[in-house]
Amino acid sequence: MSGQHMGSSRPRLGLVAAFSLLIGAGSMPSGAEAATAGEPARVAPTEPTEPTAGDGPCSTLAEPVTLTVSNNTVGTVFAPFYVALHTGAFEAAGLDVRVENTSSSDAVPLLGRGTLDIVAGQITAGMLNAIGSGFENRWVAPGFQQNPQSLAGLWVRNDWLGERSVEDFDIAELEGETIASPTGLGGATSFAIGRLLLDVGLTLNDVEFVRLDGNEVGIALENGQIDIGYISDPQWTEFVDSDVVTHLLSPDNGASTGYVFGPSMKGKRDAGVAFLRVLQDTIEHFGMDETDWLDDPDTSAVVAEALDLPPEVLDAGVEPVFDPSLQLDPQLASDIQTIFMASELLDFDEPLPIEAVIDQGYASDASACP
Repeated sequence: MSGQHMGSSRPRLGLVAAFSLLIGAGSMPSGAEAATAGEPARVAPTEPTEPTAGDGPCSTLAEPVTLTVSNNTVGTVFAPFYVALHTGAFEAAGLDVRVENTSSSDAVPLLGRGTLDIVAGQITAGMLNAIGSGFENRWVAPGFQQNPQSLAGLWVRNDWLGERSVEDFDIAELEGETIASPTGLGGATSFAIGRLLLDVGLTLNDVEFVRLDGNEVGIALENGQIDIGYISDPQWTEFVDSDVVTHLLSPDNGASTGYVFGPSMKGKRDAGVAFLRVLQDTIEHFGMDETDWLDDPDTSAVVAEALDLPPEVLDAGVEPVFDPSLQLDPQLASDIQTIFMASELLDFDEPLPIEAVIDQGYASDASACP
């Protein structure tokens, strides 16, 4: 099935050369391996791009700029980032990208203090509280959109569901229940579930969240340790034929993920724009704005190497989808505060202004470049 493109192709910064060289070069060190070692990914050399005259967001960086990025999710949900590392696309743009595997809670203050430049991950209650306390962290680009074909979401035990049907299930019946989730309270999954609860007059305080690793949720469901849990991609594929558990619904777990720039990026604005331009070009070059982009064998091979995953593991799930415009819906900045504020997870009483949470300028500048 061919998905709908979200943008038009516009090769730039010598990235097509980087992508083409990689696909023809065979096996080489993956971006995930380089990230683990704390070094930027290195691939076959590409033709250097001559700096353009003058400064500005569309100019090639005359000198390499180092960016330290925190991410602890080496998976398809951040495929554009890891593929760009693996192909050398960041290098071709004049960026020396270093990856730190830092927990979400530790990354927030490190970002605010300038130890980290960028966080690629969840927009958590902790991140919002840091902004509210004065840290100049800004959400600048979205992460992924859940593929409509994915059954990642809430799964329940059949004996808990009883005679109720999935089609007519009332979300209000989750009140008082315990939900197991890979991210726990205040993370991306709880935001997605919180939106559903708010629609029926409930908050996250009306359910109890317990955190389990992603591969443990389905097992705990089948073993009867929990009745309700959020099973992620690709783990849900192991339970499609189960006689014990059933898929209930799939709230979009990707809505509150993305890239957050710290205050250090204000002095590296052109590098920030270049970083997003590389992500845009990677999404477009590999067709990641379609629902079946991993069906292409060349793309699948590159992604498997970039993520250091066996092809069979990559093929087991359903690929997420990415918007190459990297434009955020400002309503998300309002919704996420509403959900977490109603559940008393935020340290402030009035919602922060939208411009205090998101900055669309970097992505707008990146999209405007020829």
